[in-house]
Amino acid sequence: MKKYLTVYWLLTRFAMESSIATGWAMAIFIFGKILRLLIFSIFAYFLFTGTQGVAGYSKMQSLLFVLYFFLISAIVQTLFREAYRFRPRLVSGEFDFDLIKPVHPILRSLLGGFDLHDLITLPIIGGIFFYLLIQSALTLPMWILLASLSLNGILILFAVHLFVA
Repeated sequence: MKKYLTVYWLLTRFAMESSIATGWAMAIFIFGKILRLLIFSIFAYFLFTGTQGVAGYSKMQSLLFVLYFFLISAIVQTLFREAYRFRPRLVSGEFDFDLIKPVHPILRSLLGGFDLHDLITLPIIGGIFFYLLIQSALTLPMWILLASLSLNGILILFAVHLFVA
């Protein structure tokens, strides 16, 4: 396990160095992520100012649902970004080199390091989500259920990414 964590840390470091080296492209990606979050916030504001709820859910419940989707999506995209680069590596033959290395190929194919672009927006989304979640006064069993459902969602999306790759 320690070997895999060391390899994952190195892959993360290399991915971050590669992202930082691109300069303007990184700034454009971060701007796009923040703009998407801002547009969603404006949409949510206008959606909830004119209604009491959406499909039987209150404003807070609807907002928490959408923010939860954004949070899980950001976590999965941060963790499994390398899955989107798998096909070109497979077609070019670069994946063959991963098969002969002493590290499992799935680690390199899916967990190629954190994506710095999503890692920057993740605390913003998570902070807003947990602030609103604390305002809703959940009990301990609800927190445990939320944590288990979050882990379940991440595992399901891991399986989807693995299947697609």
